[in-house]
Amino acid sequence: MKHFLIFLSSLLLIFSYSFTALHTLASDPPKEMKVTLKKSEKIAPCDDHGGPASTGMQWTVATRKSECERGIGFRCGTRLRVTCGNGYVWYGEWSGLHRASRSMESTFVFYTNNTLKITLDQPLPPGETSRYMEVDEVTYVTLPEAVYLNGMRYSGFNVLPGQYSVSPKGGPFGSVTVAIQLLN
Repeated sequence: MKHFLIFLSSLLLIFSYSFTALHTLASDPPKEMKVTLKKSEKIAPCDDHGGPASTGMQWTVATRKSECERGIGFRCGTRLRVTCGNGYVWYGEWSGLHRASRSMESTFVFYTNNTLKITLDQPLPPGETSRYMEVDEVTYVTLPEAVYLNGMRYSGFNVLPGQYSVSPKGGPFGSVTVAIQLLN
């Protein structure tokens, strides 16, 4: 009987902890991560332009499996975009392939639950009918050394594989939220 009571009290303790953790997760929605730009020898894009106002990226909106000709994905090419307080826009270096005919501008917000909300700043290319962003394998996006998230420096982030729904809400041209993994 003594062992049974010990087992029962252990089980209740575990259940109580699990319930508390679940309640905390349910009651604490993900929070937006603050993006700051620190002075850097390589870049300090907004130092003389009113500080950073928003971050985003320019990308080739297509999938690799279509040879970067159609679909909604960003494995074909990306580069960071920072809009400064006075309207000045700074662009990082391209990684991957850039197709001007499939160029897309977007702003993004990092969240504490390892997601990234990408808000489309322009309509999808003409004839694009898909309502899903395809990420068929882990996709790495580099963050410049001047970019900090919640005061921490990350080298970049992985966008995790999945088929993510493009929502018509969250901006005049829609948005998509993807799962990410921040990397030091």
